[in-house]
Amino acid sequence: MADVKEDEISELREKDREHDSRLDSLTAQNQTQDFKLKSQIAKDKEHDFRLDSLVNKNGAQDAEIHRQAVKDEEHDIKFQNLEARCNAMEKQIRHLMKMLPEHVQLDEIPEENPKGKVSPAAIAALVCGVAALILSVVNLLV
Repeated sequence: MADVKEDEISELREKDREHDSRLDSLTAQNQTQDFKLKSQIAKDKEHDFRLDSLVNKNGAQDAEIHRQAVKDEEHDIKFQNLEARCNAMEKQIRHLMKMLPEHVQLDEIPEENPKGKVSPAAIAALVCGVAALILSVVNLLV
């Protein structure tokens, strides 16, 4: 009976060694898997950092594009306002030119008028022209 118990103890010890060997093997595999997992986590963190960096850069570019679009829109509005002012000034100048006497022409000097004498109509035309010019400059600056 002692031999049977020693055989059982031997078998149990052999099984215990096999289990220990399997346990060591599984522990080594577990450590390898753990190392691979930690390595993959580190790579994922690096990729996340790069992605965040690209997203931030993209966000900054989007913000700059938005700022530029706002500036472009402001410039378009200013340009439209300037066009409207120019059109209004052109109408004012045409109106002032219509108010001039018919015989006064702004682009030519009558030959019968000597250089030394200036007619009141020419003075009025000159004053109207200067006033229109001043109004146009003031309207452009305002």
